Amino acid sequence: MGNEYHIDGIYNLTLVRNNSHVRKLNFKEDNYVFFMLDYFNFLRVKKLEDDKDGYKMLCGIDDREDMAAARKIMGIYALVQEGETVKDLFHCSSLNAKETSDTPFLGVVQLNIIDGKLGNAGEIRFDETEKRLLEYREKIEDSLKEKLGEDGDFQIFQTITSEDFCVVIRTSKVRKIYEAVTGLMEIKNKDRKRVFFTYTNVGIECMQEKAAADFAGNFLCLSEKAVQENAEIQFEIRFRMENSVLNEMKKMMEENDGQEGGKVKVDCRIEGVKGMFGRYDLVARINIREFQKIYPYLCRNKSGYSIEISDSLVSDSLFVRKIMEGMRDGTIKALNVRVLMDLKGILGQESSTVLPWLDRSKAEKIEQRSKNYSNNLRIFRKNMETVLCSTGIGILIYAV
Repeated sequence: MGNEYHIDGIYNLTLVRNNSHVRKLNFKEDNYVFFMLDYFNFLRVKKLEDDKDGYKMLCGIDDREDMAAARKIMGIYALVQEGETVKDLFHCSSLNAKETSDTPFLGVVQLNIIDGKLGNAGEIRFDETEKRLLEYREKIEDSLKEKLGEDGDFQIFQTITSEDFCVVIRTSKVRKIYEAVTGLMEIKNKDRKRVFFTYTNVGIECMQEKAAADFAGNFLCLSEKAVQENAEIQFEIRFRMENSVLNEMKKMMEENDGQEGGKVKVDCRIEGVKGMFGRYDLVARINIREFQKIYPYLCRNKSGYSIEISDSLVSDSLFVRKIMEGMRDGTIKALNVRVLMDLKGILGQESSTVLPWLDRSKAEKIEQRSKNYSNNLRIFRKNMETVLCSTGIGILIYAV
């Protein structure tokens, strides 16, 4: 991109899923930590500064922690011009030591460029890569400014792969992340075809800055302002449990449904009470107020910290108490949390004008390119075998 840009704001992002609830995750080396929705449990962020093994750290190669947890590692960096600064959107700016800030929601959006121009032989042409990357960047910025408005902030990063972007979004309203990603998917090239594929992870503040070094399981509660600004959303919790807990849950809901006028109404909907086939047994939808009560205990459960018996008294909700008692006693085995929102405003918009990315012509070129690569690789291997055998070191190399 020329001499006018320089690299700044280098981070290692590690998405981790703790597969054992008796194994405590170690946050001591992390600068920032976020609770993640859906498959992964936490996002661990480390800013790289004056690191002798910076490239290894960028790729997550020097991670010595045991690999019992599933993880996804990504290195990102910002390209900035003279006078520009990288926004620190991973920080926790809360003034309350026990609550999240008023902008607790984090979106990490990977943008994979699918707009590579194919030549006659099926090869990808990158003869104008720098110019095109700048054009992509401008389109991303324009789209995010329009969708986020005053309700969020963003920073565009590059990934360590040559032509991918990573957008980090920080907002007080989780639905703004969804709207922003929807806008990015509408970006198109001159042929009106899609430019990016997107992969989005959404997280929530869960730990004070600089608390990781001596962390003892004191996770943050969701702030009252965050609850009020997201009053319309629901959370879906999927979980596995022992039969005794399942029977208690069903009985609880039956008793609630039988109350005249719903006097002891439980603010949740239990779905799939006959059982789900797969990883989870039951699905529950709860509002954000109930999620606020259960949130720090979900964090403790997913990071391997025990839940004290007295903690089960924090809520009047029967459902919340049952969930926390199950996490405390180990009768609830796994939990998966997703956010649900009303899409009426988005679905009411005009239809997409973006054409499908993959058409028959492009598919044929990609298939031919793959065949060419495979043939070239076979020829290369055959030539290498001939060279190595002629030098007498072929047996040694194949033995290694």
